[in-house]
Amino acid sequence: MFCREQVARFGQHHARFQAAGASLIAIGNGTPQMAADFVESFSVPFPVFTDPGRSSYKLAGLKRSFGLGLASIGRARRAMADGHRQGRTQGDPWQQGGVLIIDTSGSVRWRHVDTSAGDHCSVTSVLDALRTMT
Repeated sequence: MFCREQVARFGQHHARFQAAGASLIAIGNGTPQMAADFVESFSVPFPVFTDPGRSSYKLAGLKRSFGLGLASIGRARRAMADGHRQGRTQGDPWQQGGVLIIDTSGSVRWRHVDTSAGDHCSVTSVLDALRTMT
């Protein structure tokens, strides 16, 4: 539910990211078929890659933890209110996500590490970070 919510939020603002000179890319941790099904099922307007071994998550410093607690209950309500439902879990359910801004030289310029399930940064915070870099 939370990865669907995050991708949907960023997808709604895809044109704003392009206007800011940024390319959106999502990386999941399921199989390539799972990634293809995700793109098709949720009409993702940007590339989705997969890293079943989660090496990109480790390199990015993203957390792997149980991730559920009282805060995630409120976040689940938020996601459900926006129409996102929990489907069959695919990939590593304990891998938490995050958002990185990586420049063309490969340097991480900005990062948000989700501390628990649904702890997403806002689209606005990422767009604001992009604006400060130009």
